[in-house]
Amino acid sequence: MPSLSSAHRLSRALGVNVANLLAPPSDTAFIVFAPGQRPATSVGRVPEGDGSGAESRVPFAAHRRLAALLVSRPPGGPVCGPFSHPREEAGLVLEGILDLTVDGVAQRLPAEHSFFFVSDPEHTYRNGGDALRRALWVNTPPTF
Repeated sequence: MPSLSSAHRLSRALGVNVANLLAPPSDTAFIVFAPGQRPATSVGRVPEGDGSGAESRVPFAAHRRLAALLVSRPPGGPVCGPFSHPREEAGLVLEGILDLTVDGVAQRLPAEHSFFFVSDPEHTYRNGGDALRRALWVNTPPTF
């Protein structure tokens, strides 16, 4: 299982979003995921991995207009990105600290802080603390 950064680069090369790589498509209009049932990347240390993980909160389908992921990053991990793609992103830091830089402007976001940005400018993020960081991350359209 590739790192989240590698998965993002792979999805761009294939012309699909990361959700395509995590799980098969679903056209069901109403879905409930119990813990442990969500499509996810590995959160363990794997070759070229960085210990990060992502659980999809919205099943992939070609007509979906957004993607929602629970993204976890261990402390001391590298910067993720840079990324640049059309549309918008928003999220909520659930625990830990998120260092988010968008178009050269850096922000440190502790738990319970939310964010929104237009995704076209270059952006990066990393775990800015010494504990696991978890954030709910929403993209529209589903680029991740």
